[in-house]
Amino acid sequence: MLERIKRNVFTAPLLVIVIGALAILVGKLLEAISYESAEALFLSYIVAELLVFVLPGIFYVKLKPRGYAVNMNLVSFGFSKLPSVILMFFVMVFGSVLTNLLLSNGTLAELSKDALQMTGGDYLTSPLSILYVSLALAVVPAFAEEFIFRGILLNEYKNYGMLPSVCISAFLFAMLHFDLRLFPLYFLSGLALGFTAYVTRSALSAAVLHALYNLFSLFFLPLVLNFISMEAGVLVFYLAAVLFLLFLMLTLGEGERLFVFEAPIDLLSFLCLFKKDWQKQSYLSLGGVGEKALLRFLSDRPNIKTVYLCLDSDQAGNDACSRLVKLTPEGLTVHRLVPLFKDWNEVLQHKGEITDGKYLREAIYGLKEPPQEETVEIIRMSEVDTQTVEWLWEPYIPFGKVTIVQGNPGEGKTTFALRLAAACTTGGTLPSMKPQLLFGVINAVASSFGAFDIVVAVAGIPSPNYAAHTLVAHLYDHAFLQFEMGYASAVAVVLFVLTYSVGSIFRKILASDD
Repeated sequence: MLERIKRNVFTAPLLVIVIGALAILVGKLLEAISYESAEALFLSYIVAELLVFVLPGIFYVKLKPRGYAVNMNLVSFGFSKLPSVILMFFVMVFGSVLTNLLLSNGTLAELSKDALQMTGGDYLTSPLSILYVSLALAVVPAFAEEFIFRGILLNEYKNYGMLPSVCISAFLFAMLHFDLRLFPLYFLSGLALGFTAYVTRSALSAAVLHALYNLFSLFFLPLVLNFISMEAGVLVFYLAAVLFLLFLMLTLGEGERLFVFEAPIDLLSFLCLFKKDWQKQSYLSLGGVGEKALLRFLSDRPNIKTVYLCLDSDQAGNDACSRLVKLTPEGLTVHRLVPLFKDWNEVLQHKGEITDGKYLREAIYGLKEPPQEETVEIIRMSEVDTQTVEWLWEPYIPFGKVTIVQGNPGEGKTTFALRLAAACTTGGTLPSMKPQLLFGVINAVASSFGAFDIVVAVAGIPSPNYAAHTLVAHLYDHAFLQFEMGYASAVAVVLFVLTYSVGSIFRKILASDD
């Protein structure tokens, strides 16, 4: 790793120097060319961006070892990361406004006007011309520059840590714009783009953010600056600071350590053994020994620095740890915590036999074991406040409570839990709830109207003074005791109509919409 870091110290800035030289050379060539149409001008700008940024970047990647392109995070990002992108967009917008207020008024607005009138003409006369302007001056430059700065450079320096890598890429990004007056603005924008790429684990998110900011600066910033005065500078500054802090709180999190287990029962057992400050760390149950959950968790939590593999102390657990270490992203420290028995649940069961409190087979640096058992506070039921229970699945699974699914091996606990999780995450119907409820109601209605055996056993037939005479008992009395078959048949028809009508009402109420 040290060898790679030393190599990157020279190779990455060399790439920026090459791009800067190409930018100056191509810029001089574009100024010397006369264009017959606006379309030709904007097409030349697109080609220039590709020659200056994309071509050297591709050549640089080709010189790297196999698999380097995968680490550049040129992948899509989920909708769950959109709030981070939106927050950073407003930080960049407020930075632009504040920079305009601190400099001579109209600096950024004049730059936007110059970009739209590079040859003395205004090209925003049709939807097609607006498209040309957007592609040439906003979208293509954003994606080309982010390919270099957040795709390559941020990846080159990520072994130094999040903050150094983001700051280095932001500094080089600001230097390559060749404008010392606006260096703070470009540096701030580079920080926002770097943090966005780091949090979302996607350089494409930074490219999208960059393109949106360019479009705003091109078309809307001059209009905004006409309504902003110097007195609003303080408010703009505080808004940008608040948004940036909110971004950090929402995305980076607190704990830097992740404890990984095979099953939820092992996770809960581990927490029972190591209770102190457990809320400050992150915990993950794999539901086996697969790596997908771990890799997804690490991609969503860039604040994680150390991973503790707390898998079972058996051959499967040992093999899984060896495999997961290789799949863990670079820049993370991985430790193995080996339980004293086969798994952490078994350690908890034999806790009383472990007199020295050493629940690990080997001591691991960074993990503090509790010196003694923590006392459990006894609470009287009379002191417990009554709370309204909110149900995820009434009356089986409440919100905010621990629900234990218990059963013998092979009865389908895992299948049930997976179906429940799938239904909750996709917005579907909980497993068989409405069908079961409808079946139960229909069965209860039929049983209610069909009450006979217990009534007859208790009160006889006919009951004294017909006090316990149900419809079925009345039907039986006239059909098989008095042999009035016609009357009994009429009673049977009435009983069927009543049962069907009541059942239909409940079916309308409880029938699923799916």
